[in-house]
Amino acid sequence: MSTPNNSTINSLTDLLSADCPDEMVSAALARCLTATTTSRAGTVEPDCRTQLAAASLILANRYGTPAKRREMRSVRSHEMKD
Repeated sequence: MSTPNNSTINSLTDLLSADCPDEMVSAALARCLTATTTSRAGTVEPDCRTQLAAASLILANRYGTPAKRREMRSVRSHEMKD
């Protein structure tokens, strides 16, 4: 099975840049920051899930994502028994 040439493979960013310019993305995220939802009772409330997701995307894009914590275990050779 042959794989396509690297020069013919476009990244997702390249493909989306024509159809969805950065201005559209930033406008959509700005709208998401003020998103609302209607409850079953009919009251309009802030859509906290959408607002949090938009804020997380904006912050990750602007400042990067924080380092993930990893659990490190040290094993001493004299403690290992077969």
